Amino acid sequence: MRSISKSGTYVSRLAMIIGVAGMLAVPNTALAQLDEIVTTAQRRDQNVQDVPLAVTAFSPEEMLAKQIDEPLDLVQYVPNLYGGNNTGLGTANVYYIRGAGNTESIATFDPPVGTYVDEIYIGRQNGNNVGFFDVEGIEVLRGPQGTLFGRNTTGGAIVTRMRKPSETAGGYIDLSYGSYNRKVARASIDAPVNENVLTKISAYYVDDEGFVDNLATGEKLNGQEALGIRGDIRFLLTESFQWDLSADYTEDDSTSILNYSRGGSPLSGVTGNKDRVSNTGLSTERGTGTLVEQALAGKGLGNQNENISLTSNMQFDVGSGQMNFIAGYRSLDQDFIIDFFDGGLGGQQYSAGGFTIINEGEHDQFSAELKYLNTYMDGALDIISGVYYFHEDNTTAFTDLFTIDVNPGAAVVPFTLNLASRTMTNTLDTYAAYVQGDYRMSDQLTVTLGARWTEEEKIVGYADNSGANALTTAAINGLGIGTSQKKALITPRAVLNYQWTDDISTFVSATKGFKSGGWNARGTTADQIVPFGPEKVWNYEAGLRSVLLDNTVSFNATAFFMDTDGVQVPSAFTRPNGAIAFITQNFADLENKGIEMDIDYQPNEDLTLYGSLGYQDINYKNLPAIGLQQQADCIASPTNAGGGVGIIAPDCSVARPVRAPEYSLTLGGSYDVDFENGWTLTPSANVRIVGETFVGTANAAGGFEDGYTLVNAGLALTDEDSKWRFVAECKNCLNEAYVTNLLAGTVYANDPVRWNVGIRRNF
Repeated sequence: MRSISKSGTYVSRLAMIIGVAGMLAVPNTALAQLDEIVTTAQRRDQNVQDVPLAVTAFSPEEMLAKQIDEPLDLVQYVPNLYGGNNTGLGTANVYYIRGAGNTESIATFDPPVGTYVDEIYIGRQNGNNVGFFDVEGIEVLRGPQGTLFGRNTTGGAIVTRMRKPSETAGGYIDLSYGSYNRKVARASIDAPVNENVLTKISAYYVDDEGFVDNLATGEKLNGQEALGIRGDIRFLLTESFQWDLSADYTEDDSTSILNYSRGGSPLSGVTGNKDRVSNTGLSTERGTGTLVEQALAGKGLGNQNENISLTSNMQFDVGSGQMNFIAGYRSLDQDFIIDFFDGGLGGQQYSAGGFTIINEGEHDQFSAELKYLNTYMDGALDIISGVYYFHEDNTTAFTDLFTIDVNPGAAVVPFTLNLASRTMTNTLDTYAAYVQGDYRMSDQLTVTLGARWTEEEKIVGYADNSGANALTTAAINGLGIGTSQKKALITPRAVLNYQWTDDISTFVSATKGFKSGGWNARGTTADQIVPFGPEKVWNYEAGLRSVLLDNTVSFNATAFFMDTDGVQVPSAFTRPNGAIAFITQNFADLENKGIEMDIDYQPNEDLTLYGSLGYQDINYKNLPAIGLQQQADCIASPTNAGGGVGIIAPDCSVARPVRAPEYSLTLGGSYDVDFENGWTLTPSANVRIVGETFVGTANAAGGFEDGYTLVNAGLALTDEDSKWRFVAECKNCLNEAYVTNLLAGTVYANDPVRWNVGIRRNF
């Protein structure tokens, strides 16, 4: 069953591939040289071609050329990376790398694809849609990073580095206007005080009215209003001591409300008519009283995030080595009122929504790390080691409201049932120590050995806000359910890297990753707050890194095999009474194998071509008792809740893992047309072709996506000194629609086509 129609055909997709690939025939006149791209994938600056792991890195220039304006734009370019906004929340990004990911933003569930900014881990998925200030580079590390990175990176990591203050005064202003009355302003100014004190201020502002028409209230939905300001100071106190301090404040009011084609329904999603609408009776107008009181009054629809972040990085020499003391604090406040059933699914337009979650969250985290780099044995041995601490405090007050029609077929009389109203507190303490050594046994062979010891302790508690005292810590403990977890584990890494020539190397590696357990925190009764265990993964890789044809081509390929023990799977299904149930468990083990390739080609000074290919073959295996029981219940009675629950499909088979299409292909390029007056016109385009996949854990028909093609294009005009840049761009230029999420039968789609024009002034 297809719930979203396709605007492209396989013939047109093939034609685009041939058209872009045909550009490779351009002769190698006036040979260019590929720029070196720096990565910090091994916690130090290295050429990306020298790193024996699967990483895709983007320089600031590449980010401009490829329209990477926010983290989700990375999905267009990275093999085997799949992502989108979480249901309802525009501030929460769902990432899946090689099939490892999660769609749950509740504080007892940690994302397996970690987000890092300036080496600081961001613990909460509900705030991982990081606003870009002045970015130095961004990297996507595929596969577990269990040795050198903070925690929970069983699937991979997205690493952003902000540009540090410059020794010379300068900066830029960037302004753009686009579809849905979207206005974006970005600016950054470097203002050194003297040679020892360098300062920088960066800021951005976004105002977007939204692309969804609310038929109930007449409002626009799924817009964004966001702002951010960041200050950086670099102290160069001596030749051997450097101290970087930064502070930023951001606000983001953005949603990803359920929407569908005009004339359709939330169960059919976006069809041929891509004019997006919603029927929720909730208004974005703010009212008075608590969030629950506002929701019951039909007001307050939206998602508001407020974030404060502080970072300190001291770098100093200790003997012949380099020490870094890195500390970070992040405070995130999130309030949202989101209707997940579009006013009742049948156009009822209930003022309190159909299924509404009201959330007030306060999330504080602190991390500290001591990292040491040194070289021994006359340069033959590089060692990086360190100790790490992470603490997190979360308080989440959340209420579920379920609205039904108590008199079907007659006049609509909505009845609002408070399914659960509770306050959850949970804390986390993580301690870790790590070491990794690179030993050059010869000019060609390097052996890498590393390990990380991690100990994590988690505690959760509940208070019942309904007055019934049915959902409390005592009630949970009274059922024999523990409210604390503690786990310690060692995660090793081993690599053999062989340098065949100066430009060609191969490697094989084995890496273990670990993510601690948690609780099924969205349960509405005490017996549903059940724990789930840790997720552990072994990842094996064999890779090629090469620079060819006089440094005009870089070609990298990685084959991988991932074996995950106890994969944590969030699942939602509809109970017989129509209410939504959420369960998260270790439903099975997971096995994935595949290959990833990246190529960059610059045959001359004007033409740049690039491409990537991801292929994966993924399956669940070794179902535990809960999965086997669900399957047995389904077989015994196909209408039983065992079918379409957890990872058991409606036909009682084991479901296919979600958001893991068999293939993903990107092809793109740009061409510089130089004029005699020194100006350059650069047309660019890229296409992303993605195979079929499911987005619902139980493989319900509405959550099947049979593949899609996305096209981005742009036209840039720059002056000889690159001080001025004018652009006209579009994303999803062909207005392709595809399924991104499925929640209890309701279908979520990607954003429609977007265009913008802009001007940038560097000074």
